[in-house]
Amino acid sequence: MSSKYISFEIKEGYAVLQFNRPQRKNAIIPEMQVALTHHLNQLESDESVKVVVLTGTGEYYTSGADFLGGNSMPGDVVEDLQIFKDLVDRLITFPKPIIAAVNGPAIGMGVTTLPLCDVVYASSSSTFITPFSRIAAAPEGCSSYTFSKAMGYAKANEMLLFNRTLSAQEAYTAGLVTEVFPKEVFKAEVQKRVEEIIDNPIKSMIYGKRLIRGPEIKTLLHVNEVEFKRLIERFQSEDVVVQAMKFFQKRQKLKEGRMASKL
Repeated sequence: MSSKYISFEIKEGYAVLQFNRPQRKNAIIPEMQVALTHHLNQLESDESVKVVVLTGTGEYYTSGADFLGGNSMPGDVVEDLQIFKDLVDRLITFPKPIIAAVNGPAIGMGVTTLPLCDVVYASSSSTFITPFSRIAAAPEGCSSYTFSKAMGYAKANEMLLFNRTLSAQEAYTAGLVTEVFPKEVFKAEVQKRVEEIIDNPIKSMIYGKRLIRGPEIKTLLHVNEVEFKRLIERFQSEDVVVQAMKFFQKRQKLKEGRMASKL
C-alpha cells in the first residue's frame, strides 16, 4: 500500500502527501496512485488530521500520470486506468479539506485534479498544461466537467483540446488557482496558510465542504466513469501507439543530441 515515491508525513493538525520521484519530474506511476488512495483512506478516520496537503519534490509538482513509462504498453493499461479512476473517486469523496501546493510545473493529472482540491496555492514558477490531444488521449480527472465550470468553455477548450499552457498568473486569473506566491517564499507562505486553516474546528470544515461539494458528488463520480471508459478506448487505439512512438523517438533524438554536444 505504500510507495517509496510518495512521502507521507503527519504533522500537528495536518498531513503531507508529497510526490517523490524528482528524477522523473514526479511522474505518477500506478503504485504511487495506489499509495495515495490508501493514505487518503487512512486519513479520513484520523482525528488528529484536519487537512491534507499535496505537493511535489524538487522543481516539478508532477509531470502527470505515467501509464506508458513503466512496463505497460498502450493496449494493456486497463488495470492502470482503473487504479487512476479509484484515486479520482477518492479525491471526489474525501470529506476533509485538501490543499494543493503546486511548487512547480504541473502536467496532466497534476492539473486535472486541482479542481477536486479545496484550495490551490501555486508557486510563481508553476505552469499548467493538459496535453491530451497531443498524445491522442482524452480529458481525465473530471476535467471535462470541472474546467468549464471553473474557467468557462473557451479557456477549458484551449487547455483540454488545444494543449494551451497557462502560467501561474494566468491560472489564477482563470480561476484554477486560489493564490500565487513568489517561488522564493512559496513554502513559507503555504505553511502560514496551512497553520491558519488548521486553527478552525474540523467538523465545521467537514460540514461546510459537504454542503459545498455534496450536491455535485454524484455528478463527478459519473463524469469520472465516463472519462474512464473513453480513456480505455483511447489507450487501446492505434492513435496512441503512433503518438507514443513519436514521443519516444523525439526523446531518443534529444538524448543523442545531448551526448553529441558533450563530445
